[in-house]
Amino acid sequence: MDSQNQLWIVKSSPNGIERYVKARIAESLLFGFPMTIIVSIMIQFAVGLDLAESLVILFSTSLAMIGAVLVSTGNTTYNPYYDDTQSKSFKDNTGIMMSIIMF
Repeated sequence: MDSQNQLWIVKSSPNGIERYVKARIAESLLFGFPMTIIVSIMIQFAVGLDLAESLVILFSTSLAMIGAVLVSTGNTTYNPYYDDTQSKSFKDNTGIMMSIIMF
């Protein structure tokens, strides 16, 4: 979905912008948690970790995923981009999100 459509949906959401943003965060988390579980299980079998070490990896990847979701949602809410992936706003958003998440 491009940003113009997203802004139209946000402005016309019946329960307000705050609830829409919370729903987008919840949607991203519901998509992200199964991915973190799958990655943790794959690491457990590939490296041969015991249950405690696997839970530590699951916990740390979950925290990283939650942080990434919040940063990316906040950044795109603050600076929506209106063009394709070649636009300056899109590149700025991508650079900011990657910098914050990595450090």
